[in-house]
Formats: sequence, C-alpha cells, structure tokens
Amino acid sequence: MDFFDYALAEKQTISQKIAEAMDNLAQFPRGSLLCYKNGKRFKYYHEISNLSSSEGRIVKYLGKKDLETITKLAQKSVWKSRLRELRLEQKALQAYLDIHEVRQDVALNTLRRSERLKRIIDAEMDTFRLDDVEWSKQEYEHNPNHQDQLVVKIRPGESVRSKSEAFIATALRAHNIPYRYECRFPINYPAVYPDFTFLHPVTQQEMIWEHFGLMDDPEYVKSMTAKLKLYIENGYLPNRKLFMTFESASEPFGYEEANWLIENVIM
Repeated sequence: MDFFDYALAEKQTISQKIAEAMDNLAQFPRGSLLCYKNGKRFKYYHEISNLSSSEGRIVKYLGKKDLETITKLAQKSVWKSRLRELRLEQKALQAYLDIHEVRQDVALNTLRRSERLKRIIDAEMDTFRLDDVEWSKQEYEHNPNHQDQLVVKIRPGESVRSKSEAFIATALRAHNIPYRYECRFPINYPAVYPDFTFLHPVTQQEMIWEHFGLMDDPEYVKSMTAKLKLYIENGYLPNRKLFMTFESASEPFGYEEANWLIENVIM
C-alpha cells in the first residue's frame, strides 16, 4: 500500500470515527460546561443557546446537587474536542488527496486500479523519479532507534513515523527533490538524526527539514530548542539550510503546508 492508498483508507476510518463521535455527542445534555475560578474554588455553569434570550444564551449555576450534569458536560467537552481534531485531520488528508489527484495522470490512474498493473507502474516510476541523482543512491547512516515506530508506509521499502512525515516525503518526491530520511547529522556528538536531509533543487546543497509535531508538549518544546541550537551552531540557519514545520493536537499539519513550503520558500 503506497501513501495515496493509505490516505484513502485513513480518510474512510476517520469518517467512521467522526460518525461515532457525533453519535456519542447526541447522548449528552444540550449546551456546554463553563468553569471559572473563584478564590481557591471553582464554580461551574451550564450554558445553553437560546435565541429568544437577549444574550442568545441561558447560563445556569451548577451546585453540588448537579454533579451528574457537571460530569456529563465535562465528558461532552472531551468528545467535542475529539470531533474537532478528527475533522481537522480529515481536512488535511482531503487536501493531500485533492492535490494528488490533480497532479496524477488520469489515464495512468485508471491503469493503476489493477493491482498487478499498479505494482508494475509504481516500480517503473520509482526508477526515474530520483535514481538519476547520484546522491540519492549513496548509503548513509540511518537512525537505529525505535525502528518499530516506522509504521506509515509511503512506497515499497520506505516507511516513516507519522502521517505528517509521509506528507513531507510525498511532497519532496512530487517536486523531484531527493532526500534521506533520518540520516545522521555530520557531527560526532551527540548523535542527531534530522527528519529529512535533502538536496536543494538548484544549488544541490544539503539542507535539513525538521518537523516538530508535539508543540503542545512543554518537554518536547524544550528538546526542540536544544536541537535548534545545535543546528545553528553548526551553520544550519533557519530558512537557509534548515527548514521547519510544526503542529499540535489542535493544529495538525497537512500536505498543503509541505507543498507550500517547497514552492514558496525552498525553491
């Protein structure tokens, strides 16, 4: 399964999860839970939309006797957040699928519906996309850590750790930019493996693309800052030889961001 097929399957899975989330939300009370700190304690309120009200809503105080309502509304908040995340992820996948469909030859895609022809066509396309670049054929030191986390397959013999990295790899290949995934950075210590080391399409200079995918995790951000300091100390300045993308749980990364960075910043 290549990444396009994976994206199609993942989109269907996410659609099912969205339907499940909506079914769960329908079982909870109307409205939302509001929480305000009052001194050392918290006060809880039940907010319900009401167009007949002058403010367009009704807000009711929830006391100790309303513990069940507080619990259900808190659980509802979790499902609402989950639904937002799923819809953002669905949007990112759809953007990739839309761009992929525009770029692919219609006749070729028709042939690729046959599993037998698909394997032949994909293998043949791989022979001329990047292999004419000598750099892409050279051996390099891969990241030996946590190999079991390479779970997203983007083409035969190549897997990455996340959908976001798959978007980046697919965008680089779409622009015929050769890359090395998790190739060791050329310093003796510490051992650092950037997400992508690639050749600039004009200068043929080696550059780095790091994707930071847990920006809502303070410890992760601290580690990221140390890594950026290391890159800068070794001559890899942001937007010159170092390119970065970011995401968090509420702001997922998509193919369109990777494509935009290549076309508007890197190239």
